[in-house]
Amino acid sequence: MSDGRPGAWKAALPILGVVLGAYLSFLYGQETSRRKMLEDQRAAAYVQYVEASALQKMLDAAGDEVGALEQRGLMNAARFRMAIYGSKAVLEGVAQAQRLEVRSPEWKEDTAQWFQAMRNEIVSAKERVGDEVIRVLLWPDDYRP
Repeated sequence: MSDGRPGAWKAALPILGVVLGAYLSFLYGQETSRRKMLEDQRAAAYVQYVEASALQKMLDAAGDEVGALEQRGLMNAARFRMAIYGSKAVLEGVAQAQRLEVRSPEWKEDTAQWFQAMRNEIVSAKERVGDEVIRVLLWPDDYRP
């Protein structure tokens, strides 16, 4: 039989619902925060790698050995960050480009592909551009008459 308090469970259910809702909201917030941190770290590593790589090549061409060495160090640091935070597509693309002779047609194509992969991870779908746009931006001299 009943213990004389048939409404005790009915009174406890809203409280359990509030507690469960708060817990689920907390878990969702934690996951959202973790995902945002990963996206921020990934984007920062990509930008740092591209900037350091470009500057290092410019300083090498100018004969600034000290500056080029410093940029090479920054590029290595960015590469390490990419190894942790980077996506599979970008890591495989960068690794493939590293294996090829710099400035070869294959290297340019692989480099354009991993630039595109980086961009697609960072920008919204409506801001994406075609591969040709990326290639023109990276190597404008190849597209001039």
